[in-house]
Amino acid sequence: MRALVSGASGMVGANLCLRLLAEGIAVRALVRRPLDHPLLADADVESAVGDISQRDTLRSATRGCQVVFHVAGMISYRDRDRRQLFEINAAAPRRIVEAAAAAGVERVVLTSSTAAVGICRPGEQPLDEAAEFRRGYQANPYMASKRAGEDDVLTFPDADVVAVNPATILGGGDIKANTGVVFQRLAAGKLNWIPPGGTALVSVSDVVAGHLLAWRNGAAGRRYILATANHSFAEMFGEIARQLGVAGPRRRLPSWLYSPAYAALRVNDACGGPLGVSRHVLTIAFRNRYFAADRARRELAWQPRQDLPAMVGEAIDFYRQHGLL
Repeated sequence: MRALVSGASGMVGANLCLRLLAEGIAVRALVRRPLDHPLLADADVESAVGDISQRDTLRSATRGCQVVFHVAGMISYRDRDRRQLFEINAAAPRRIVEAAAAAGVERVVLTSSTAAVGICRPGEQPLDEAAEFRRGYQANPYMASKRAGEDDVLTFPDADVVAVNPATILGGGDIKANTGVVFQRLAAGKLNWIPPGGTALVSVSDVVAGHLLAWRNGAAGRRYILATANHSFAEMFGEIARQLGVAGPRRRLPSWLYSPAYAALRVNDACGGPLGVSRHVLTIAFRNRYFAADRARRELAWQPRQDLPAMVGEAIDFYRQHGLL
């Protein structure tokens, strides 16, 4: 049994490679440059150096594999990155699914995101897989690109594809400090205000478990949200600060600030984003990105094991071990 993992140099991909190896499955990693993630320094992983935009690379990489985990993707909320986001998050999944189908791969598991599901409106219940992807989300380049790629391959006629939609991921392996920037700013005393919103959280180990269960138990053409619990940013920041041993922020941004700040950042985005923050990130900070994972629990038998303190503790240990804190 051989699995291909794209994006093995990232947090989820590296942890997934380790889990597959532990289960006796040979792993081939599709990477743009020689594999250099510290979690895989001593791992027996075959590297296939190439690019998800190149069909020849994908044909050779998928050959001889029984399952493909397409983890590679791009995260950005900047309007100026829209074309690149659609190339990586929307166009590349179809190319890899086409290559997998031609190579006789039994199943492709696509790593999507809860960003492809939506954002709760004020007072709305946590969203599930059946939530309407509203027209307004199309303005958000990350959300729109992830949804487009997912919709495209889940209905692909000649392949068996399942999508998993992780919430905000915490834990070990975040070598690029994607969520680590919050830990770093709290540790340095540079995060002084708490946004009024919140987010669903999930540990990287539970995300990896969800990938394997989607491969084995998922229904073709379906998406599965992977979210352990919904937490306000006050709860999330408070737990991180507690484990870091710092005071943490106590002041909450007022909700009335959203409209004028959004208007200002809309102008900023239209000018190429010189302020370094997008109106889309502001929306995330002021809204609740809360999700329900009932389908994954019911159909995949997914049972997340790490709560907020455990996933925060694992993340801090990793950041400190690798000089990121």
